[in-house]
Amino acid sequence: MKIVVTGHVPIPVGHRVIVRWYEKTEKGLFGGKSTETHPLRPVVEHVETGIVYSQSWLHDAVSIPTVEGEGVESSSRPLDVSDSLSAGVKEIRAVEGAVASCRVVVVAFGGSSDIPMTQTEITLAEGNGPSPFR
Repeated sequence: MKIVVTGHVPIPVGHRVIVRWYEKTEKGLFGGKSTETHPLRPVVEHVETGIVYSQSWLHDAVSIPTVEGEGVESSSRPLDVSDSLSAGVKEIRAVEGAVASCRVVVVAFGGSSDIPMTQTEITLAEGNGPSPFR
């Protein structure tokens, strides 16, 4: 099973991961609800080390640093993120397995800004058996 994740998520081959996908439901401005999911932005837990690779959309962000006029996150100030998941976040799927391969790819989008995007491709080994998290 191949899993694509936006960002740097380097996991050594042979190590185990738990990958969790979520949905987030928020109350709308005029009383309705909106639900968002991001299939390429799951949470990846590296079982051997305990490192959790999370995504900012799942947490309450107190302030989002931006480059003036561009709305692009800046590395000059850290993003202030809550320790726990935001209210309204619900796990919708999870898989666990040993990593058979892991490749981190950096893609630069053309144009004057050349904004890089990184994605990680994690392939889980066959025969991991049914996951208790499904």
